[in-house]
Amino acid sequence: MSTQDRAPSESEEPLIEPEVPLRTPDFAALDTDRILRETGSIPLPPEPAQATQQEELPLTQEPEVPLEGAEAEGLRPRSGMNILAIISLILAIAISPFAVVFGYLAVGQARRSQQRGEAVAWVAVGIGWLWVVGYVILGAIVFVGWQQVFST
Repeated sequence: MSTQDRAPSESEEPLIEPEVPLRTPDFAALDTDRILRETGSIPLPPEPAQATQQEELPLTQEPEVPLEGAEAEGLRPRSGMNILAIISLILAIAISPFAVVFGYLAVGQARRSQQRGEAVAWVAVGIGWLWVVGYVILGAIVFVGWQQVFST
């Protein structure tokens, strides 16, 4: 006889109903603009002005030429050369492995401040890593030679 066919006996405990899970919050319904206005943590851009009937353009006007580069993305153009990028390139040319550290710092600084020189900094980082690898190989060669000289 299967368990479905028999009647529950008094010794068996009744089944416990599962708890109803809490309703998950609807994040789409959050008013993020209101939250940002109230907290003041992030400055909001000014709200666009309401278009009036007089400001509407006629349909016969020629379309505008699409913008290219930084203007199309809404970014301001990069200004000024990052000094740290130039310093890192000078260090890379001067056979210094410190060009790696200064190059990475310059890349981050150029991105944050939207300055030119990010490519120069990446070149300095690459040359700096070549110097680091070269110094490690040179150190290994000197170490092995030193061991051979003093082991005999």
